[in-house]
Amino acid sequence: MNTDYILEVRDLKKYFPIRKGLFYRTVGYIKAVDGVSFSLVKGKTLGIVGESGSGKSTLAKLLIKILKPDKGEIFLLGKEITHLSENEFRKWRKSVSLVFQDPFSSLDPRFTIEKIILEGMELGRQSKQEKKKRVLELLELVGLTKDSLERFPHEFSGGQRQRIGLARALANAPELIILDEPVSSLDLSIQAQILNLLMDLQEKFKLSYIFIAHDLRVIRHLSDEVCVIYRGKIMEHATAEEIFKNPLHPYTKLLFSSLPLLGKKRPFTFQTPEEKRSEDKLCRFLPRCYLEKRGLCREEEPSLREVLPGHFVSCWQV
Repeated sequence: MNTDYILEVRDLKKYFPIRKGLFYRTVGYIKAVDGVSFSLVKGKTLGIVGESGSGKSTLAKLLIKILKPDKGEIFLLGKEITHLSENEFRKWRKSVSLVFQDPFSSLDPRFTIEKIILEGMELGRQSKQEKKKRVLELLELVGLTKDSLERFPHEFSGGQRQRIGLARALANAPELIILDEPVSSLDLSIQAQILNLLMDLQEKFKLSYIFIAHDLRVIRHLSDEVCVIYRGKIMEHATAEEIFKNPLHPYTKLLFSSLPLLGKKRPFTFQTPEEKRSEDKLCRFLPRCYLEKRGLCREEEPSLREVLPGHFVSCWQV
């Protein structure tokens, strides 16, 4: 285990059974996370990008142990946490926090802001004054005033609610924060404010982030390294600078093609899954790939391999 890494993930898998019929028999599996491996250096940000349904949120829940993996290992600060019981994991839980996607549903509408933040805090034997002081410190960190304490979530805007969620995530002074689409439901101007706040907090507290999103512009703004995930599998992994300068996998190029280009034509077109649904395949991206199909594409699932220094791609034709 490298001490420079705050998190290491090895061959992580999570399959959900598909059940049908009168007896509710299992007829197949949804491979939500399928053999994912990566590492995160302390103080850095790993961006995980992909379309809706690619397995990003399932991965986040596995990392925080909301879900139990079917296979694989997760090392947090050098400790393998996958097989820890709830009681054993408790002392490690304060090292990692999760900020949810939807600021409107992730906060309990019956709780005041003070109670919401206290909910995320391991209180110990602190006095009432000490607890309140800590909550006020957290509110100030995320740019909210002390008059927010006794108010309820419905009294705040989306951006303010996400700041509250971030204050709750910071309550135990974690070293790693997993951000699951934290700005996807916000206006562009509010997105910029939250992203700048995240970068300021990272610099101040030496935080490590896993930033999950489908918006490449957001990923580019915040990330040091990027993993591109499709149907539960990493398609490409490189530094943010390299992957935006030199995308290699056809799926990464598909994501880039979704960005607006004024006055320019796309250099390639993509087939939709429906157009090639019946084609026999093993490469999971084959139905949408614009490259000429080779035998290996239909015979064997490509594995993630290093094609350039520090640049990993899961494709037979790269």
